[in-house]
Amino acid sequence: MGGFTRVFLCTLLCSKASNNHNYKKIHMRTRGEALINKVEDSIIKTQSLISISYTEDSYSETIKALGGEIEKFLKSDVLNLSNKSFYELIEELKNFGLSPIHIDYLHDFRLCYNGYKHALNFSKTIFEVKTILEKLKSSLEEINSNNWGNVGQPYQNKSKRIVWFAGWDDYIGGIVECDLFIPNYNIDMPIGIEHFNIDWKAWDIIINKFTDSHELLMGKEHVSEKAYEFWKSQSDFLGAGAFRVKSQNLLERYLRILQKMKMNLFHS
Repeated sequence: MGGFTRVFLCTLLCSKASNNHNYKKIHMRTRGEALINKVEDSIIKTQSLISISYTEDSYSETIKALGGEIEKFLKSDVLNLSNKSFYELIEELKNFGLSPIHIDYLHDFRLCYNGYKHALNFSKTIFEVKTILEKLKSSLEEINSNNWGNVGQPYQNKSKRIVWFAGWDDYIGGIVECDLFIPNYNIDMPIGIEHFNIDWKAWDIIINKFTDSHELLMGKEHVSEKAYEFWKSQSDFLGAGAFRVKSQNLLERYLRILQKMKMNLFHS
């Protein structure tokens, strides 16, 4: 895919992303919705593993990453009880009227989380884990719909954000074409959110700077296999990876840094 095509597609998709951004300004996510979104992302990621080669570690890490957040959500946002165990928190929801089936779903997740965290021989198939996550989502939706505790309060994102990054060499122009994408494990052509060109001499400088700070992880293991193979099939592909940052204004921050680095490079 040539530079003009990528720029055209990025312009089109950025327009859609801008419309979505305007909607988000009107509807701010609640704490409950934000956690449900994280579970949805975990389901999508687990589903994507089914079609490729994977190890149990590939999906057990998803459960372990979510477990602490679910427990904290129940403890702080739903019940406001700081001295209860994960088991006791779930049982306490019976007093709020959560249905027995959703209590069971939460316990199923808790047992899976504790198993992967503490039991050396614990094992689940990827299909069992996917079902557990789907049932967990159902329980969280039920909690969210009842608006218990602080689940309806606006979500303040303090976690790290991730965008995918890829570059292609334009030998004739003496530049490297760079794109940032919204991560999506289900499609081979993720939505582009920013396109920019840098001098070919700046590529290694930028990669080294951000990989040294661990803000950029380069390699196909940090993006989806579908996206990586699609990008790789285009001519003069240089590489891809994932940016991890805390800033909510991710694009603005990185583009300012990239611009500054380009200016320093060109005038050195």
